[in-house]
Amino acid sequence: MEAFKKLYPEEFFEKFLNEGIRPDGRKLDEKRDVFLSVGSINTAYGSSMVKIGNTSIVTGINAQLGPIDSKVDSQIIINVEVGPLSSANIRPGRPSKTQQVLSSKLYNIIEQTNYINTDNLTVETEEGILYWYIVITLYCLNNDGNLFDACLLGLISALQNVKIPEVKIIKKQYGSGKVVEEKDVIVKQKNKFKKLQLNSDFPCSLSFILINDYLLTDPTYEEEQLQDGVITVIVGSESKKIYDISLICDSIKQDIIKDCISNSINNVDEIISIISNNDNDVVE
Repeated sequence: MEAFKKLYPEEFFEKFLNEGIRPDGRKLDEKRDVFLSVGSINTAYGSSMVKIGNTSIVTGINAQLGPIDSKVDSQIIINVEVGPLSSANIRPGRPSKTQQVLSSKLYNIIEQTNYINTDNLTVETEEGILYWYIVITLYCLNNDGNLFDACLLGLISALQNVKIPEVKIIKKQYGSGKVVEEKDVIVKQKNKFKKLQLNSDFPCSLSFILINDYLLTDPTYEEEQLQDGVITVIVGSESKKIYDISLICDSIKQDIIKDCISNSINNVDEIISIISNNDNDVVE
């Protein structure tokens, strides 16, 4: 059976799909189990770990204070790292196209939904305004398909977990004798934090693939290698508004798109429940 699968993967999968099931035992519209843990990285301002089936994503968020930087387009910086340890098909070296596409797509949906309010991410000093830059890194520990859904869930849950230290400005003198200079010094206050101001209507995603006109929800890596098209639907958690429908295929029937939208809306309550059950962080 394993030899047949390697030699004739399309025929192998088709035998299962014709029976309405997949090689891992799931129905065509069945998702894999989801595991979420938040706040487990003590050195980060916010963190999460997500597992969708065997796909594993760890998200770490830090924040840095600095002046406005013309080389940086936004206070929100997102990087996805999919290294060779996550998949035998990833080679070490320059960032892969997958990393770049995921990073860009995550940033765009955060911007599109106005999920993070940056108005209070500033500190005023006599020398000018300083800005908190939110640096988000998502590490793929294992890629077994559907990276985007895992990354978005990891990103949203980690952002809800972020604690930024409160700061105060103190005057400090430098020099001696007649040459004394007074400057503002920023001091982080111990055990005093603030949460990010986030839009309550956070984005939820569900991805699908097409294999020979069969629609599969939450694909594995093996299934993705046989896909004829990819559909990702992003829905607002409160409004159920369709924020984005991403289609990567030559052509697709309208009925299939409607099924994807319907399934994605129905999936929102499950995502809310997963995040709510892990929202155990309290900021004093």
